[in-house]
Amino acid sequence: MKYSKTFSLYNFDHGFDKPTTIRLNPFEIKISQTNINAAAKLSRRAITKLTWSPQGKPVVSKTPAKVGRILKTATVRRIYSKSEDIDARNNPLVSDEIGDLCLLLSFLTGRRVFQESEMSGLEGGHYGESVVGRNYFLTAGPNWPGVSSLHREGMFPVLWAMVNSNSTNDMIGKICYASAALDTISTKWFKSEGQTYREDEQDAIRETRKKIEAVIRDSLKNSSIANDVLPRISGIFAPSALMKLRSFLISQGLLSQEPDKEERDRLKLLNSIRNRVVHSADIPSEIHENLNRRGEIAASVLAITYDVCAIYISKVAGINDFQINKSQEDIVKFFKSGIFRGHKVFDEDYESFSARLEENWLNRYSGI
Repeated sequence: MKYSKTFSLYNFDHGFDKPTTIRLNPFEIKISQTNINAAAKLSRRAITKLTWSPQGKPVVSKTPAKVGRILKTATVRRIYSKSEDIDARNNPLVSDEIGDLCLLLSFLTGRRVFQESEMSGLEGGHYGESVVGRNYFLTAGPNWPGVSSLHREGMFPVLWAMVNSNSTNDMIGKICYASAALDTISTKWFKSEGQTYREDEQDAIRETRKKIEAVIRDSLKNSSIANDVLPRISGIFAPSALMKLRSFLISQGLLSQEPDKEERDRLKLLNSIRNRVVHSADIPSEIHENLNRRGEIAASVLAITYDVCAIYISKVAGINDFQINKSQEDIVKFFKSGIFRGHKVFDEDYESFSARLEENWLNRYSGI
């Protein structure tokens, strides 16, 4: 075996509470007790847990938010097999491979993972939700995500957009990054997998286009308006962004094969909200008269958009985890019922939702 030099990883929220060495083929990551102590100093959001008292009664446990620091939480080195004829000590590609690893770890954990060379001292502490469960790194091993597949499918710009979405604390910025990621994914998918028009439909489109062009030329002649409009006629017949997204979601099992009106309406609303945010840099007031509710609905739109991207990237890379499967179930339920992770997105404010969950938990065994 040949090994590269050791690289330090910062802000990797690995979840281990004992020193360990994990193999994420072809990487070896070591986590010392010092690294574990450092990970405990990362920023944490407030957490509410529905749990049990020592007496076996349901209780609500709340942990306040904690401001933390970005510290070294692991070390990593590249392992080369005997078949790789390469001088690992001077390999110029090692840093690029570690960079790919950091980006994948950032995607999986929701926190931007840094190499020491990337640290500037200006890193923020904002982070998103983990895509995988806390036990993922215990079991990944040789089934580590296929980096080559992600490169082949052009997914690394998408990963960067998603990581940057998690790294900012601005809702508009978050939605813009996540929407760009989803648009890239659905457009790429539609170009290679989407349904094209039948031959008879294509013939009809060509004839219709000729008629429209003739009318414009007859009415506007060779004016600047005509010359501006004519090249854009073909775009009338191109599949809309909504049609591409709908086809993509159906192909991924996230939307019914034949969506009913309520599913179609939720898809249109979701697409409209994220598009309006991107094009107007604001959360549209039409979605709710109350400012706080607009923000809550936009946050759900962000989470759904992000999860759709994460599910697809996980399929491309061969990432298997129960939490990804749960995310898929949550998205399907949202389109069918408007409920996302138990929250009635368009009908219930988040405070009422949280109170309902806590009350149901505390009262679940009240008759016993």
